[in-house]
Amino acid sequence: MKNIRFCVLVLFAGSYLSACNKVEVEAPSFDVQVSSATYKVGQEVNFNFTGDADQITFFSGEMLNDYNFKDGRKENIKSVTAEFATNVQYGTQPDLLSVWVSTDFSGIYSYNEVTKATWKNEVTKNYKFAPQSQNTSAVASAVNSGKLDLISEFEEGKPLYIAFRYKKKPDAEAGTQRNWFIRNIDVSTITDVTENPKPLFGGTGFKIVYDYNFPDIFTDPSLLNTAIHNSSVNPTSGLITLRVPNSLGTVNSEVWAISPAMTLGSSIDLGPDRGIPVKGFKNLKSENFSHIYLEEGTYTATFVASNSNTYGEQKVVKQVTITITP
Repeated sequence: MKNIRFCVLVLFAGSYLSACNKVEVEAPSFDVQVSSATYKVGQEVNFNFTGDADQITFFSGEMLNDYNFKDGRKENIKSVTAEFATNVQYGTQPDLLSVWVSTDFSGIYSYNEVTKATWKNEVTKNYKFAPQSQNTSAVASAVNSGKLDLISEFEEGKPLYIAFRYKKKPDAEAGTQRNWFIRNIDVSTITDVTENPKPLFGGTGFKIVYDYNFPDIFTDPSLLNTAIHNSSVNPTSGLITLRVPNSLGTVNSEVWAISPAMTLGSSIDLGPDRGIPVKGFKNLKSENFSHIYLEEGTYTATFVASNSNTYGEQKVVKQVTITITP
């Protein structure tokens, strides 16, 4: 019994001593000054410190480095652009290739599902294609389509698909089949945060769908015959080749290349803006910090100074308004 009481007393004494040794965290004594409130683009801005802190973090006020968004930033999509380049070679039949969009395609890449969907091709007239007179697959001769914004084609809560349709009439009616090559496909988004496009997908994301004139490889992949199923998507370059075999020269036939689904939420969560570390626990006292702004505008430069230990943390936030002129 004496031993048990002794242990309890020792534990109690240890807890008491630990509580007595608790060190409260003091708020940093820290401030920031600049010699001028106005600087030019590319000119170094020197921030001078008084006082010190265990840690100092800097937010320049620029995009993605703004203290106002330290808890999170969301960006809204302004546009979805699509462009590509085309070549055409061999044969004589005109008007084989067109561009279509759908918001009710099921995402099942069979011809049966393609025919069930509603497809619109108003976008075709806004793209440029290789001329009928062309007869080459050379990359250097590829004709750029121009960039088209598809944002108006979206319907709320529905995915959008973009497709290239190759539709051929019988040879005797309209001429022989031609090989169409679609390359350099770029589907990208632009948001209200940055004007730099963010790629969604290229040609490698497309899938080929054949009509009922072809053996049904969707239901039975073993029926694949490359002499008949001769359209393709290059898995490395994304080059799409659309054509039909000469053996189908007497019938109306279709081959589609259909994109993956494009689904737009109301916004994209970018997470919080991150500050730039200026000083850490192990660093010596910092007297100043410099930064260069590359674009004109008015910025709120923010320094977060903090002291901390195992018992807590104290912070002070100091801000300076900087105007950058051309």
